[in-house]
Amino acid sequence: IVFEDYIKEIERQGEASRVREREARKKQERLVRDEFRQLMRDLTNEGQLFAHTKWAQFMEQVQTQDVFASMEQQGPGAAKDLFDDHIAELETAVKEDVKTAKQALEAASIVFKRSTTLEDLSKAVQRSGLNQNAIISVHFALVEELDRHRKALMDRFKDFLKTLSSIDDGCTYDQSVELIRESPEFLAVETEEDRRRAFEEHVERLKEKSKDKRTVRRRNDDDDSEHKKRRRTED
Repeated sequence: IVFEDYIKEIERQGEASRVREREARKKQERLVRDEFRQLMRDLTNEGQLFAHTKWAQFMEQVQTQDVFASMEQQGPGAAKDLFDDHIAELETAVKEDVKTAKQALEAASIVFKRSTTLEDLSKAVQRSGLNQNAIISVHFALVEELDRHRKALMDRFKDFLKTLSSIDDGCTYDQSVELIRESPEFLAVETEEDRRRAFEEHVERLKEKSKDKRTVRRRNDDDDSEHKKRRRTED
């Protein structure tokens, strides 16, 4: 009985030791994660990490730092997960900052354009309370918003072109412009450069489809020829 009690005590001590080791490891991992979060906050405050920063860009900044190496030891994706959480917080803040900036622009009767520089925006919203890091993120967000709108208008124009049987893969923009220049889809695209680009992308797509059809037709003809040849051989 004494020996059995001794064995049980050894087992209890061993289990207690493993529990202490496990808890110590978890604590150390939490400390590393907290340090990594603080690193991202510091980089954000220093204007080196923004809501639009990509993971690959961030990796270049921190991959030589000890805390990043420690995070990597916590498993693949551990550092990326914390990065994504931080970026999500920044994106939420940027949305509010964009609202503030738009109000300031409207009050000053200023229209934000693709050509509006960061310096232009800074001057326009200087009384809005936004700091320079926030203004950088807002500028990037507003440019992206314009680009999305521009792309949507061009896509709508290309969808319209798809409905026109008179536009084929041999047409040019200059030849066809008179047929389409009064359409709302054409007029909605803001620049002549974008109209031409959208038209040429549509025609290029038509050429690709024609090429695919010719390839399929040629393959079918080859198959038919081979089939006829085998039949003659069998006969």
